[in-house]
Amino acid sequence: MRSIAFLIPNLQMGGAEAALVTLANEWVKTAKISIITFDTGTTFFKLNPAISIFPLNSTATTGGAFSPMLNVLNRYKRLPSAIKKIGPDVIIPFMDTSIMWAFFSRAIIKVPMIMVFQITPSHATMSPALFPLRKKLYSRAEGAVVLTADTIPVFKRLKIDLPAKIFVIPNALNADIILENPPAREDVILGLGRLADQKQFDKLIRMYNKLQPTHWKLWIVGEGEKREELETLIRHYGLQDKVTLWGAQKNVNEFYGKAKIFAMTSAYEGFCVALCEAMANGCASVSFDCEVGPSDSIANNENGLLIENQNEDEFLSGISYLMENPAERERIAENGRRIIDKLNIQTIVHKWNSAVDDLLLHSLN
Repeated sequence: MRSIAFLIPNLQMGGAEAALVTLANEWVKTAKISIITFDTGTTFFKLNPAISIFPLNSTATTGGAFSPMLNVLNRYKRLPSAIKKIGPDVIIPFMDTSIMWAFFSRAIIKVPMIMVFQITPSHATMSPALFPLRKKLYSRAEGAVVLTADTIPVFKRLKIDLPAKIFVIPNALNADIILENPPAREDVILGLGRLADQKQFDKLIRMYNKLQPTHWKLWIVGEGEKREELETLIRHYGLQDKVTLWGAQKNVNEFYGKAKIFAMTSAYEGFCVALCEAMANGCASVSFDCEVGPSDSIANNENGLLIENQNEDEFLSGISYLMENPAERERIAENGRRIIDKLNIQTIVHKWNSAVDDLLLHSLN
C-alpha cells in the first residue's frame, strides 16, 4: 500500500482545502494517507477517520512581535520530523507556500515530490520575496500537477521551468455536495467563496444593483477579510433586504439546490471548485473567462455562459438573459450537470495513482 503525505497550511474553508479532503477521503481506501498542516490541525471538513493528521503548530501568535520568526523556526524544525515519522513514498504539497516549505525540508530529508498548483502561477499565494525562487526550485521536483492544461502556458510565459513529469488532473467533485432531491428553486443568484479580493464580490454586488428593480435576491456564501467592506457596500446601495452574506456554511449543497443562477466574478482562479459544484447541482452558471479554469468547465451557451474577462456589461447581460428566459436557463443548467461524469472521484483517484506510479518508476531509473 502506497504511503502518501499531503502538505497544506490548514484545512479551513476554501476550494483547495475542500479539494484535498475530497481526494484524501477517497484515496485512503487504497493507500495510507497523512496530512501535514501548518496550524493545529483542526478542520472545517469531515475527514475519514483512517486519515492521519500531523499538525506542526507553527501559526501561533502568542509570541507577540516575535511570532512570525518563531513560527518559521518551528516549521523548519518540525516539518522534516513529521515527514520522517510518516515515511511516505511521495509528498504532495498543495498550494504555493506549501510547495516552498516542501523544498526547504529537502535540505534535511528528501522524498519524491509532486507539486500541486491550485491557483494560476501569475497570482501565487506566497510572499513576493519568494517569487524568484520558483525559477530555481520548481524544476527540481520530481513531478507537478496542474488542474487544467491552460495553466502550463502561464508558467512558460513567466519563464518558470517545471519538471519533466507534468500531469493534468482536475479537482474531483465531492459526491456529498450533490443533492439527489433538491428543494424547489428560488429566484436567487448565488456567489460562493472567500470574501477576498480575488473573488470580487464587490463587483458582483455593484452589478446586481444595476438589475434593480428586481424581485431576485443575491446570496453570497463564504467568510473573509472583505466582509465589513461588502456590508458597507450593501448598505450604500440600500440592498439589505435583497443581498445576504451568509458566512461560512457546511451545508453549501442546500444553497446550490435553492439557487437558479450561479455567478462567478473571480479575477483569477486555478480551477474553481465552487463553479463545478454549482453546475453539478443544476445551477445555470455565469463566469468571467478569467485566468485560469472557467473555460475548462464551461462551453459557452452550452453548459454555462462564459463572459469576456472582466466585461461587466456583458456579465450583466448574461445574468439578465438567464433571469428572463427560464427555458434557456433550465437547458443550460441541465447540460451543466454532465460535469459530474468528468470529475468523478474514482476517475480522479485513478489518475493520481497512475501519476504516482509513473513518478516513482521514473525516480528509480
